[in-house]
Amino acid sequence: MTGMRPAHGALAVMILSACSGGTAHSSTPQDGQPQPARAAAVAAKPADPRDRLGVNLGAVTYWAGERAFANIAKASEVWLDQVKSWSPVDAKLLDAAGYPRAGGNPVLLLTPPAAVLGGKDVVIRCTWAGSGRLSIGGTGSWLSNGNHRLDFRWTGSNPQTARIWLSLSGNNDQDPFRDLDCREPGLAKIALFSPEFVAALKPFGVLRFLDWSAANGNPASVTWATRTTPDSLTQRGSDGVAIENLVALAREAKADPWFTIPWNADADYQQRMAQLVHDTMPRDRRGYVENGNEGWNFMFGVANQSAEEGMKQKLAPDRYLAGMRRYADKTSAVMKIWTKVFADRPGQLVRVVAAQNANPWVGEQILGWGDVARYADAYAVAPYFGGELFNDHPGVTDHDQLMAFLAADAQQILKRTAGNAELARKYGLRFITYEAGQHVINPPAGVTQQSIQRDPRMYDIYKAYLTSWQRDYGDTITLYNHTGGIGPSGAWGMREDGSRTLAESPKMRAVWDFAGAR
Repeated sequence: MTGMRPAHGALAVMILSACSGGTAHSSTPQDGQPQPARAAAVAAKPADPRDRLGVNLGAVTYWAGERAFANIAKASEVWLDQVKSWSPVDAKLLDAAGYPRAGGNPVLLLTPPAAVLGGKDVVIRCTWAGSGRLSIGGTGSWLSNGNHRLDFRWTGSNPQTARIWLSLSGNNDQDPFRDLDCREPGLAKIALFSPEFVAALKPFGVLRFLDWSAANGNPASVTWATRTTPDSLTQRGSDGVAIENLVALAREAKADPWFTIPWNADADYQQRMAQLVHDTMPRDRRGYVENGNEGWNFMFGVANQSAEEGMKQKLAPDRYLAGMRRYADKTSAVMKIWTKVFADRPGQLVRVVAAQNANPWVGEQILGWGDVARYADAYAVAPYFGGELFNDHPGVTDHDQLMAFLAADAQQILKRTAGNAELARKYGLRFITYEAGQHVINPPAGVTQQSIQRDPRMYDIYKAYLTSWQRDYGDTITLYNHTGGIGPSGAWGMREDGSRTLAESPKMRAVWDFAGAR
């Protein structure tokens, strides 16, 4: 069970084909209208080389293979109902912080510590306040239980099936169950994040919180009243992980936070979020802000919604162009809010407009519409390589050949992004990536993702890829993603899980060596 990125390659071909005849859309920016003066000076390229290397964090879930929070209950997503086939407990039966109300016997799956995934046993202590009793199920054993404390040993003998869940009983509304905390007895209660997790972020000066937000899920409503807060037990609310926790991680990792805001976040949410970030982000860091994710990509709900809204507003005669113009208008509105909040120190804000790497035409339609270019500092694309590996080389299963083709594609994809770099220069913007890295998907019979991803030559491919980007562009490259498993539909993690060493993770080792972090 791993979160997978949709394939971009097929969609890129589809869009390029639709546009190649030159009849579908005009590439002239909004009828040739001149670009307006900029609202603020463009944020400069980071001086610190570390701030030119970023990473997308893996999703906060119990199954993601990466423990972010010290309290391993924080990534549990939802309480489950054992009686109803382990389906999620009705939200109406939870309080505002995500704790169950009285009744039933709900269960909560916990996030495995890295040591468990590495095959070791780990002792965990759970404490709580209020009524209720906890017991455990899964691959563990009780050590002691009583007086609002449960100690158990999490067995790591079979990491692939190492699951532990808590079962709650005896809860009553007069003294409700609350303040659940589960961690190793020796890990300080004041620790918000896993020390191992923070240490693993050392090479990266930018942390993109796409999968820590709800942007890809495109929730219909995101309001301040219903947002996730630091007190929420599970950090998987309507807007993802609490904003305070995003800022706190960036502070602890000494990195710039990159916020991807759900499309349907209302203006009040935008205003309050911008103010919260402004007031709490360290003064020596920059905050990247982006409206949604891949508004051009119809594999995501935001692109479809943007197209529907654009057609309703009659922004263009066809659905795709209407969507691009709606994305530009909405992004402009979002960035105006953030610009006003950061008016006293605009250099701390990096306003991002993103488009498709395979087709600079898409970026031209966005940046050339309305006043969005005026309220942007950076233009971002995702120069993935290897997405068409098996389409470009049908029938090839020889492993050495495939690795050679992959290495060549990693270099070619950067050369093909020159049109986007020129577009950024045209509009006076930094040229960065919001995602990047290998994109190998759907290997044919006789080829496995494991054999490709674990090949030692991945080290050389990533090292050369990063070196070429630095040489030719030199601005921030943000990789996707930090940690994630391997499957036929993709293998996005630079390490497979939190227990993997650099020796076992050629992609991650290349990043650390490129950054000089070891």
